[in-house]
Amino acid sequence: MMDVIEQVRTGSHTEFIATDDKGHGYHNTVTDYETVYHDCLVPKEWLKAHEHDLDGYEPTIELIANGKTLSVNGNYKHGVIKDFVKVNKG
Repeated sequence: MMDVIEQVRTGSHTEFIATDDKGHGYHNTVTDYETVYHDCLVPKEWLKAHEHDLDGYEPTIELIANGKTLSVNGNYKHGVIKDFVKVNKG
């Protein structure tokens, strides 16, 4: 299924990043994107106004075992859920 709002790569360009006032620095390649709003039930103006509403969103899982609670978001460390369940087995 196609997303309603899509970032389409349009090309790239090189930018010079100065590291001091003597003209030293390096070149950095930057990828160019264009935001495309596909046809859908809501108008494009609404999509433009709300396209960044979920940026940085991380779903949270809440686990309860034997009266103890663990809230885990998207950046948890590997094994946290397994260790919580192992320690709080009934």
